[in-house]
Amino acid sequence: VVCPRTAESQSLGNLRYYMGYCGKREVAALLIAFLCGLLWLCRRRDDVAAQKSVSQVLKHNLNSSFLQTIVPVNDTLQFSTAVPAHRVCTPSCNCSKVEFFQLRQNYTLEELFQIRRHDKASGSQDSTPRAVCIWNGTVISAHFPHWLQIISRCWSWWETQRTGHPVLEIPRESLSHWDRAQRFPFVRGLWSLVQQAKSVVVVRGNTTNFAIEATPKGYFGWTLNDELIMPWFTNVGASHSLQALVLSSTFPGRPLSTCRHNKTARIGVLNRKGSRELVNHKEIVSQLEALDSVQVRYQTFEGVSFEDQVDFFSSHDIVVSPHGAQLTGVWLMPTCGSVLELLPSHYHCHFFFGSLSAGANLTSAYIYLSDGDPAQEIKNISQASFRAKARSIKLCPPVSSVVLGAQELIHKWKSCCANLQN
Repeated sequence: VVCPRTAESQSLGNLRYYMGYCGKREVAALLIAFLCGLLWLCRRRDDVAAQKSVSQVLKHNLNSSFLQTIVPVNDTLQFSTAVPAHRVCTPSCNCSKVEFFQLRQNYTLEELFQIRRHDKASGSQDSTPRAVCIWNGTVISAHFPHWLQIISRCWSWWETQRTGHPVLEIPRESLSHWDRAQRFPFVRGLWSLVQQAKSVVVVRGNTTNFAIEATPKGYFGWTLNDELIMPWFTNVGASHSLQALVLSSTFPGRPLSTCRHNKTARIGVLNRKGSRELVNHKEIVSQLEALDSVQVRYQTFEGVSFEDQVDFFSSHDIVVSPHGAQLTGVWLMPTCGSVLELLPSHYHCHFFFGSLSAGANLTSAYIYLSDGDPAQEIKNISQASFRAKARSIKLCPPVSSVVLGAQELIHKWKSCCANLQN
């Protein structure tokens, strides 16, 4: 409130004069501001007292002995003293069930592509066979996981049409989405390798009407209808051929399988910042490190290059991570690899990255961080506001559930490696 005061008002200090000069509204505003200031000072005093009390409790806990936590290992009990007496957060559920996602096999090209055949390429006398894939991206395709959904299918198409020269056609309505996706290091790095390896001709904004054109079919819904779930790659061979290209270009000599030379399971805890961040990641890492014959590495991908993302996935046998775009490179993991995805409550979308990892012949596992019925909790997931709210929270999974899930995946990794050696 701004109320100019005259020399008379300053000398009198008369509230009645002040009210008459400034008006009742202004004085009321001043009184309200004064009362708010008093309230703030009182709450500040209580906060300082509370912080002092909490600091005393934490000091006592840190000086006390660590809690003894029981972690089952196979059929025995292993005691660990890695978790302090106080917890960073309270787990949001008692969820302990590790579930697995399996992808249907033997998809036909007609199921995965809309194939158009023309009698003759219009406007061109060039008789060179073309393997044309149409990047029919929408607004969500500007985000790199959805960008990869289409490019992985195009790569698969080019792998099946070896006699035709690869062509990527970007319709006019998809150009802005393609260009926006280039802001991601993952997109720029991967597309550079693909374009160079295949000598891909890019056609922007035109309808070419080549002899044969394939448009990847996609399903971007949010239901649990497994019949509508489609693989990112048409088959495991297509996934492995793109993996081989990326590894040979970025880390020459790195094998696709490390089972024969490595008896220690390498576990990567891949976190994210902000939404769906693992708040208790230190506790999770500490308990995983207490297991036998494991190496544990903690990582986030904020500001990380494409090459470093490739390095992370290709050098870990098991990845534990919350649902999010950071999982887009899981198909780069070694043979017999596993993914343990942590799904937030009311967001039971296990099939998205599950179909990517399962399509690359990896073990796809997940823990749904809710004690409720997924079918009931995602009834409104088709609403954008509902999805945004479900994805915005931070995660605090039960540490014991994550460790048990990792142990189960370690067992599967060892069994898979043993089968390869035999």
